Amino acid sequence: KGVDVKVLTRYNEENKENVDKWMQLHKNIRKLDVENLAISISDDEYVMIGFIKRNMNLLIRNKEFAELMKTMFLKTYENTEKINGNVQ
Repeated sequence: KGVDVKVLTRYNEENKENVDKWMQLHKNIRKLDVENLAISISDDEYVMIGFIKRNMNLLIRNKEFAELMKTMFLKTYENTEKINGNVQ
């Protein structure tokens, strides 16, 4: 409670079932067409970048970088398609 969670994710046959389960917990999930990349921004201080198929993660602890990434994330989030429970 009290946490504002927004998610941008791939939504295809590979992960549809998992995303549909996540949507039962929160509705702020939108579609982003990316492959092999995951980014998490936490507490406006940490950014974790995961290169999925390379099995490599990068953790950046820099407040200014996290704020910049958050700004870019929110702008992208505003301009992406909502997921309605169907693969498109």
